[in-house]
Amino acid sequence: MAVFRKQENAKNYGPYRKSFEIRKYGNTENLHLRLEGVFDPDAAKALLDALKHIAGRFDKVFVHTSPLEELDESAAELFREGLPGFSGGFEIIFTGDYGERLVLQSNSILFVR
Repeated sequence: MAVFRKQENAKNYGPYRKSFEIRKYGNTENLHLRLEGVFDPDAAKALLDALKHIAGRFDKVFVHTSPLEELDESAAELFREGLPGFSGGFEIIFTGDYGERLVLQSNSILFVR
């Protein structure tokens, strides 16, 4: 299992450190990305970068959002703004508590062509 990790400096957020991880697992056809921690603007960029690196290698990418502790609305907007630049013919399927908020679609399925 691969982990993409973003650890923020405490001075940016006050006395507590906030972190974000993307845990990756799957098979040759489908990839699962499990988002953990705080989804802030840096996390949105990390997720977009991860998706760009795997574009075209899988038919479906499942993004599991239930493990997130918090979702920053500005981060969700930044993520949505970055999605139109994708190509590669794969589906991104969002699951969990924050899935619909990330894509603003009731079915939480995004087709990337």
